[in-house]
Amino acid sequence: MVYLYVAECSDPVKGAKDLIKKAMKDYGMEPLPILHDRVGKPYVAENLQISLSHTRGAAAAALCKSNVGVDLEQIRILRAGMAQRV
Repeated sequence: MVYLYVAECSDPVKGAKDLIKKAMKDYGMEPLPILHDRVGKPYVAENLQISLSHTRGAAAAALCKSNVGVDLEQIRILRAGMAQRV
């Protein structure tokens, strides 16, 4: 099961951390500190993986017993010249 939370917030970095704390509480555990493995991927316990994402005005967090990933992207309008280069 994946616990996934998304919210609008004025401070997206703090918002993502607050959401993962809520996920841990809903999972039935006390919030644990966010740790990072040797390549920088965050996790909270050896058997619980997390993923955090944030963009202007929004944050997301996911908690799972297996690998998990979440990504937020702000939608923006591309100019005609930009679309031709992409």
